Amino acid sequence: MFDPPRPVWVDMVAAGVAGGFIPANTVPLRVRTAGARLEQRMQGWQHAWLNCSDGRWVAVVSVRVSSANEQSHASIPLTVAAGAIRPAEQSTTKDEP
Repeated sequence: MFDPPRPVWVDMVAAGVAGGFIPANTVPLRVRTAGARLEQRMQGWQHAWLNCSDGRWVAVVSVRVSSANEQSHASIPLTVAAGAIRPAEQSTTKDEP
């Protein structure tokens, strides 16, 4: 557990949350303006490491997302592969597996 959560960069493509290209003219205007804006790399906060029974490590993180028009916001919890995050600041201790 990280108390307080540590700042990280989350590769949203590696996390399977963002990616791919959809032409703008195929998405309704309502969705383009009010839908969640997910970038390839987003600031997040790591809450914990989870060691899976198969030996893999996954990170428990949260990412704050905003709608494209900035009218709504939400903090979304994610469990992502260890390789999908990087520390957002240099630390002097090694907290990663």
